[in-house]
Amino acid sequence: MKNPHPFQSNLACLLVIITAGLLVYANHLLNPFQYDSVRFLSENHQFADPARLISPEFVLKEYFHRGGLFWTYGLNAWLHGMDPFGFHLINLMFHLMNGALIFLVTQRALPYFNFTSQFLSHRGLSLAVALLFVLHPIQTETVVYVMSRSELIAGWFYLLGFYFFQRETGEAGSEWTLKNTVRTTLVTLLFIILGYSIKPTIITLPATMLAYFLLGRKKEDPLWDRIRKYKIVIIAGFLVSAMALTAKLAIDPFFLAGTSGAVETIGRQTYLLTQPWVIMFYYLKLLLFPFGLNIDPEIVPATTLISWRFLAGFSAITISLWVAFKKPSTRLPLFGLIWFFIVLSPSSSFVTLLDLAAEHRVYLAAYGVFVIITLGLARLINITVSDSPRRRGWFFVTLLLLLLTYGTLTIKRNQVWSSEVTLWEDVLEKSPNKVRALVNLGHAYTNRGNRDKAIDFYQRSLKKGAHYFQTYYNVAVLYLEKGETEKAFEHFQIAARIDGSIPDVHARLGDLYMQREDWKNADAYLRKAVELNPGYASAFRSLGILHYYYMKEPRAGVAFLKRSLHLNPDQPDADKVRALIAQYEAKSRK
Repeated sequence: MKNPHPFQSNLACLLVIITAGLLVYANHLLNPFQYDSVRFLSENHQFADPARLISPEFVLKEYFHRGGLFWTYGLNAWLHGMDPFGFHLINLMFHLMNGALIFLVTQRALPYFNFTSQFLSHRGLSLAVALLFVLHPIQTETVVYVMSRSELIAGWFYLLGFYFFQRETGEAGSEWTLKNTVRTTLVTLLFIILGYSIKPTIITLPATMLAYFLLGRKKEDPLWDRIRKYKIVIIAGFLVSAMALTAKLAIDPFFLAGTSGAVETIGRQTYLLTQPWVIMFYYLKLLLFPFGLNIDPEIVPATTLISWRFLAGFSAITISLWVAFKKPSTRLPLFGLIWFFIVLSPSSSFVTLLDLAAEHRVYLAAYGVFVIITLGLARLINITVSDSPRRRGWFFVTLLLLLLTYGTLTIKRNQVWSSEVTLWEDVLEKSPNKVRALVNLGHAYTNRGNRDKAIDFYQRSLKKGAHYFQTYYNVAVLYLEKGETEKAFEHFQIAARIDGSIPDVHARLGDLYMQREDWKNADAYLRKAVELNPGYASAFRSLGILHYYYMKEPRAGVAFLKRSLHLNPDQPDADKVRALIAQYEAKSRK
């Protein structure tokens, strides 16, 4: 019997990967937008004109502000409006394409690193790695959370660039020519340019390429002689670059900061010192034991170099690299570990972000760990099962059980994302000291119309120190809807003191001062509202009513009412307002 054509066998593996991914993620496609996706997508006025977002002019203008990413959102909006289904479908499509690329990348990496197994083919091992990548529960945040699309598409460009590099590299020890260098440089630059506007982390692609290229070279390769010859220049270049980066970081506290708020609330030093612990004892723990997934984890920060958390994390990184380096038979586990650290490095080092940890940051980096898990499982079966013919069966049975476990956990995790309430109740259960969960549950129950429960969560957040404008403002609106105007007035006042740049809070206070018959303060707050927002139709209407009826200034009142109608001709009781204006003008003509 003839062996099947390699393409046909690869095609079968790719179909398995895609089918498995579809089965596991099918239950999330009808989920609503969650978390920041609501603010950035469904409540974003830019999506009222999606054609502008998909124009070349917009992408070029916003290139350094993720214009490419917004192009994909604009394309979704242009094709089917703001229906979450289409957004979820695109996310899932890129995840499955990345799974296929992981299969192809691994299939080339195994022979390059001279990895052989007595009972498994390279294709079988590659399929195992790809299925772990597609089905592992830690990937749910990236796939289900629409705003994490940046990880998916940047990862796609990353893997495409890396796979092209593998094809240029060929087998270990093969000659590297000038033609290879030119082609690889041009194509790598192309993928970096395309991916950078999605997420700048793609900038680490050359580093993973270099690690792959060097680790696959044998000791007797002439390349190592050339490296040793220029080692002083290489070391000097590295040290100069490190010193320049350190100096820049010391001079400019906001250099390589995700947001200025991250530097102010966390601090670059604290963020940097905490990351070794996050990498080894949070991310790696979840990759090995994916229980307790959480979109807002509680991470205790490390603040000094002698903090036991920093020392434990740093020691764990050092020991893991040393153990992988000492393995003589193949450098593939070492490459997997280095891939993990390099891909994580932008978000787990000097780039200070608001959250100390986030599962979606591990998305592409996890590939390196899945390689190690697969090779470790094969090694374990080889040691524990003495009967050679049965090893293959034991491997795939064990792998199947692992994948079924991962798939089940992923399906359950998707269900957590099915509503705002279930998502943030899950966070509150796992991170009881996190204020964000309480605030977001207040918002969730507001949307459900449960005012009392919403107020309870907001008040609990205030007791924990969530003294934010939005919290006080939201509570005030809820009290106002319940008819408790005194409590509403009190919370609106606090909100205005926290942030006086929001026109809505001034308009609300102006209306409440009108109810209190404090015409002077009502006028001052309403004027402030229209000063901050000259297009605020309802505030102009309130000013019109105030001046016409209560301050006995009908001329000014009519002017304000006319402005209100000009801004919003279809406002409630517009006909009555027009009749009032007509009545005043008729009297004025007499």
